[in-house]
Amino acid sequence: MSVTGAACHAVPPSALADTVLHRLTAVYPAAADPERAAGTAAYMKDVAPFLGLATPARRALSRTVLDGTRAPPRRTAPRSRCAAGRCPSASTTTSPSTTCAAMCAAARPASCP
Repeated sequence: MSVTGAACHAVPPSALADTVLHRLTAVYPAAADPERAAGTAAYMKDVAPFLGLATPARRALSRTVLDGTRAPPRRTAPRSRCAAGRCPSASTTTSPSTTCAAMCAAARPASCP
């Protein structure tokens, strides 16, 4: 389901995503700072749960989580940019709007705004 509540397409299986998610859910909560998390939650008006991780600690934990993993194939990058609303550069044979529209359609079907 998307943030708007509309039905969304199925997410393809990914061993990399499964590995990273498993590591994140093990490493991040173990390093949580409840006092700092309470302050952050109050500052952010309780819009989401927080772990209270300072940026330097979070970056170090992220390096630990990603250690030994390989970057995903480069072909996924244009779709990620398109999903974020930033269109990749067009080829010389296709207009930018056509290229972006095609990539966005492949990355994000109409049911996923």
